[in-house]
Amino acid sequence: MKSEHTTERISVLLVDDQPMVAEGIRRMLATDAGIAFSYVSDPTRAVEAAEKICPTVILQDLVMPGVNGLDLLKEYRNSPQTREIPVIVLSTREQPVIKQAAFEAGASDYLIKLPDRIELLARVRLHSQGYLHELQRRAAFQALEKAQAELLGKNAELVQLNNQLAEVTRSKSEFFANMSHEIRTPMVGVLGVADVLADTPLSAPQKDLVEVIRTSGETLLRIINDILDLSKMESGKLELESTPFLLSDAIDQVMELLAPGAFAKDLDIIAWVSPQLPATVLGDITRLRQILLNLVGNAVKFTAGGEIYLEVNPSFDGPNMVHFSLEDTGIGVAPEKLDRLFQAFSQVDASTTRHFGGTGLGLSICRTLTKLMGGRIWVESAVGKGTRFHFTISLPPVISAEPGRNVAASTGKRLMLMVKNVRLLRQLATWAEELALEVVIRSDPAESLRNTRAGYLIIDADACRSEIPASSQMNGSSLILLTRARNRSEWASLYPAAIVLGLPLRKARFLQAISDQGVPLDVRGPRNGASVLQRSLADLNVLIVDDTAVNRFVAVALLKKLGVRNIMEVENGREAVDAAVSEAFDLILMDVQMPGIDGLQATREIRALLRPARQPYIVALTANALDEERERCVSAGMDDKLVKPVVRAELEAVLQASAARVPAG
Repeated sequence: MKSEHTTERISVLLVDDQPMVAEGIRRMLATDAGIAFSYVSDPTRAVEAAEKICPTVILQDLVMPGVNGLDLLKEYRNSPQTREIPVIVLSTREQPVIKQAAFEAGASDYLIKLPDRIELLARVRLHSQGYLHELQRRAAFQALEKAQAELLGKNAELVQLNNQLAEVTRSKSEFFANMSHEIRTPMVGVLGVADVLADTPLSAPQKDLVEVIRTSGETLLRIINDILDLSKMESGKLELESTPFLLSDAIDQVMELLAPGAFAKDLDIIAWVSPQLPATVLGDITRLRQILLNLVGNAVKFTAGGEIYLEVNPSFDGPNMVHFSLEDTGIGVAPEKLDRLFQAFSQVDASTTRHFGGTGLGLSICRTLTKLMGGRIWVESAVGKGTRFHFTISLPPVISAEPGRNVAASTGKRLMLMVKNVRLLRQLATWAEELALEVVIRSDPAESLRNTRAGYLIIDADACRSEIPASSQMNGSSLILLTRARNRSEWASLYPAAIVLGLPLRKARFLQAISDQGVPLDVRGPRNGASVLQRSLADLNVLIVDDTAVNRFVAVALLKKLGVRNIMEVENGREAVDAAVSEAFDLILMDVQMPGIDGLQATREIRALLRPARQPYIVALTANALDEERERCVSAGMDDKLVKPVVRAELEAVLQASAARVPAG
């Protein structure tokens, strides 16, 4: 069927040898301006004319000289161009047998001529519209088939491109992982030896040089970690943990880690957590710390004076959502440049990169992490006035079976505050209210203490140095001094009766200081099933397995610094197995990649050869920071994994876990 009909216009072709009949039909159809009329008097040219004109309906006489009308009908149906065009037979013959023959030959309708005008117009419109609708339906179907074929072709191309992209991403991830491993290995020596040097007698210039080595190494390590995290995210290999943790722990750890840098710039750094939030939540504490370290670290970097304030509240984004708001008084960002902050490898401008450094990956990673944790991140800023970052994440509450605080021990007592920072005041007042303490804020402590008996007096020693009362003025009050100094011994020597607490202040330390019994009011049981009667680290028997002498040297130095005395070294997996069989070890620090028998195979053999009572705590030492590495290590029988260069706090946690176990023997 031809598809030249692109409009609803009706076109009629009359095939009849009688001009008088043709004129009559023409006049009937002329009453409708929407009908085009064509006429062929020679029946031998009928099919040719129909193929050329492509009418929407053919009016066909049956009896014509030299041509049988029934045969002509069959010719229409045999031609691809006219096969579907409706044909209305016009005849003076009314016999049913003639009508039957006409329909069998391909006629669509049958009229006695000359027909009534209204009936003729109705039949012409009916058959033409049906034909036109069929043409449109088939044209649409053909277009759909074409579009589907094109879509299938595009999908095939897309699948091929996705496969290529997956291969490129996989190769890139493997490259980053391998590069991370190769760079981390010498970094163990750089950072480890710098740490060892820092504990030796050095002159002031030498200490400065060691500090340059250490900070440069840590900066390089952060860049490696950021690039590796970005690679994990792009390849879809970043998996979040879902474990219970204390929300305050994640916040306190970040604030304590970054506080020295803030205090060095005379910045106040404070965190306030709403008491409406649950103490224990379910989530990934490592990734939450990563987000906070990025944001708070940037705030310290870009703020020259003033303060950095983190506030944590329930979020209106939905149930279990927590809203973090970090405000600084730094350089700020122009509104038109805010959208660049979360782009990978992007800084606000080139001068920012030159002056402050950085790869521009941190905020991009934060955006991805908050999205993975069911939330979002956004920013408000003004040039010269500071910046406020917001992010929300899902942290479902965990109902804790831990004992509640002994509020009765402090109920009704008065807490007097000599603190000039309003936000620090709010933090202390919130904690005091939870303990049912009466809070009094004063600026003249000596006079106040004579007139108002207070159970506790808390003073910001750095801001109110001249206002600290003498012991004779305390009138029975317990004095608590707050300081930003890293070395608190100076204050302790000046005020031996006082409790000296470092800022930023942990809630647990505040509660410890307030408690009449001298123990925290939020005492919790041992974590991870650790025994209360935990052995000293000095009693541990530790085996270090590493094929690199520098790595063993650094590990030994770090263990000794943590108080471990019984340390043995071997340089390959075979020696590790032999040593474990011949001697009882509490902890084995096992390098994963070693020639011959690697750490995984050595661990399998140790697990198979030793009876349960002799099994040591085995921890992998690896420069591979990918999540899959932990799965490989655990599957081989290891208890935990430490990423090189090893962080002292993480190694200490492993030692504590080992010390809490039943002694090997």
